[in-house]
Amino acid sequence: MSEPANSVCSRCGASAAADRLFCPKCGAILHPAASLVASTGHDEPATHHAKLSGKAVIAIFLFCGLADFVLAYLHEHSVSLALFGVILGLPGTGLLIWFFWLSRK
Repeated sequence: MSEPANSVCSRCGASAAADRLFCPKCGAILHPAASLVASTGHDEPATHHAKLSGKAVIAIFLFCGLADFVLAYLHEHSVSLALFGVILGLPGTGLLIWFFWLSRK
C-alpha cells in the first residue's frame, strides 16, 4: 500500500499529511477546502433583493399620497378632508414599507 503524499506549508515549510487542511505547526491553510454548496453562478449577496433605493421609497410615498388624496376627495368631496386623509395615510404607508423591508431580511 502506498502512503499518501505529504503537503508542504508555504508559510513555514513544515510537512503535513495530504489530507490535512491546516498546517500542524503554524495553522496556515495548506489547500482550500471544497465547497459543500453548489455555486449558483451569481456573486451577489443573498440580501440584494431586500434593498430599496431612496428614489423608490419616495415614488411609493408620492403614489400612496396621491391615491389617499383622490380616494378621500371622491368619498368626502372636501379638499381639507382629503389632505387630512393624506396626512393620516402616509405613516401607514411608511409602516407597510418598513414591515415589507423587515420581512425580506
